[in-house]
Amino acid sequence: MIDIALRNDLIADSNIGVTNVYPERLPQGTSATSIVYNVDGGFAQVQQGSKLTVVEYNVQLDVYATSYAEVRNLVSSLLTKYNGYAGDLDSMVVAGAYVRSVQNTYEEVTRLYRGIIDIDLHVK
Repeated sequence: MIDIALRNDLIADSNIGVTNVYPERLPQGTSATSIVYNVDGGFAQVQQGSKLTVVEYNVQLDVYATSYAEVRNLVSSLLTKYNGYAGDLDSMVVAGAYVRSVQNTYEEVTRLYRGIIDIDLHVK
């Protein structure tokens, strides 16, 4: 499953250095640096002239931290890792990953800075 592969890949990467990785939403009361992932899609893409099936996922990574600088540094590491990436993702093979957008914000309720990264992930 792409969700498990993505989570395992994020946790295993020492350049990212975050072990608090959650699906869908940040747990209530969390104040540690965290990544929340949301995976939409999973649609087979038409490949002209090829029998290879590539499935496209739309992935959103939300980065949370107590300081703006920490969010920006972590977002930068994630962009370096995933924008243009092709290769193994835990037990899956990524044909290409492309960042669509990046936003930065501050969450009043959680009192955490947040970076939002939208990625198109193409998996063989």
